[in-house]
Amino acid sequence: MDQIALPTDRARWPGAVKHLCYEIRQFLLASIQLETDGSGRLEAQAAKSIVSAALPCPVFAYEVDGRIWLRFVLSGPPFRFEIGDPADLDPEVATADARTISVGSPGGAEIREAFFRAHVGEPEENPRGWSSARSIGHELDRQVREETERLVSERETWLGSYGYRAPNMPLATGEMAPQFDLIRRGNFPTEARRLDPEDLRGDMETCARLILPAPDGVESVMQVARLLWVHGWEEWQFLTTAAHYATLAMETSMRLAFEAALSPNPVLTGERNGERVTAEGIRTYEGIRRETQGWRGACIDRRPIPRSKPDLAFWLADSGILTRWEAKSAGRLLSLRDEYSHPDFAAMNFIGPARDTILGSALLINVSWARIEEISAT
Repeated sequence: MDQIALPTDRARWPGAVKHLCYEIRQFLLASIQLETDGSGRLEAQAAKSIVSAALPCPVFAYEVDGRIWLRFVLSGPPFRFEIGDPADLDPEVATADARTISVGSPGGAEIREAFFRAHVGEPEENPRGWSSARSIGHELDRQVREETERLVSERETWLGSYGYRAPNMPLATGEMAPQFDLIRRGNFPTEARRLDPEDLRGDMETCARLILPAPDGVESVMQVARLLWVHGWEEWQFLTTAAHYATLAMETSMRLAFEAALSPNPVLTGERNGERVTAEGIRTYEGIRRETQGWRGACIDRRPIPRSKPDLAFWLADSGILTRWEAKSAGRLLSLRDEYSHPDFAAMNFIGPARDTILGSALLINVSWARIEEISAT
C-alpha cells in the first residue's frame, strides 16, 4: 500500500497536509530540467509554471466507512484544510474498492482534483513512494500542454513580428525516391495520404524560414538546405545533406552574431612571449582567432575569446543572445555538424530526424537575431 500517513493528533492534520503539499511541489519541480538561467524546453518551462501555480492548494478530508480520503483541489494557493461532509464526496471515490489508493478528476474538469487514501499512524515502510506526486503531475498534464501551446504561440508571434523572408523554392518534378513509398502525411487512419512533392516544399516553408533580420549570408546557406530538401523527393539522401547545410547556416549565424555583439571598437588583449600585447580594429570572428593565435589569456573587450564551438555558443548566452538551454542545443547541433562534415561512414537520417535538425537550426538562428534586434534597440 502507498497511503499518506496522518498524525494521530487530528489538530496536526492541517500542518501535515500543508507540508505534504510543499513536498509534492518540490518533488515535481525537482524533476523538471531547467538551466541555471531558468531556460529550457518550452514543455519544461510550462511544467514549472503550472506546478508552481497549482501547489499548495486547498485540501479536504473525508471519512467514509472508516476510510480517510484527501481531496486536493489543484486550483493553487492559498492553502486551506477542511474536514468535508462525506455526502459531498464524489460517488466514484466514496464507493472505490478498498485497494484503491488514488483517484483522478474527470478528464474534462476545469479545475483538476486528485483523491488519495490516507491513514492515521506511522508512515508505511515506503512512506509515499511519491505516487501521490506522480498522480498530481498526471492531473496537471492537460494544463501543461495548454501552457506549452501558449508559449509556442507567444514565441511565434514574437518572431513573426520581425517578418519572414519570402520562400523561393521550386517543386520537384522527378520520380519519387522509393524510400518514400510507405510515408504518409495527415492523421491516421482516415486522413492519411501519400507523400507528395508539395509536402517537402511545405516543410521548408514552415521549418526553415528565417526572419528578416537574419543576415543574407546565413539565408544563402539555409537556402541551399531548402533546395536539397525539396529535391530529396528524387534522392532521399539529400535530406541528410539538407540537415548538414542547416547546421552550417547556424554556425555561420553564430559567428556573425558574435561579431554583432562586439563593441564598436573592440580591443584584443593578451600575452605573447611573456609580454603584454593588444590589437584593435579586428571585428571578424576568424580574423580575431588568427590574430590571437599563440596568445595566452586572449580576451576581447575583457572577455575570453571563444575558441571552440561550444565556447562560442555560451559566449553568446553570456551576451544575452542565446539562453543557456539554447546554447546547449546549439552545441549538440554543432556536434552533429562535425559528424556530417568528417564522417567515417556516410550515415543517413530519414525525414523525421533530418527535419528536426533543420527546424532546430532555423529556430536558433531566428531567436538570435530577434534578440540582437532587441539589444540594438535599447
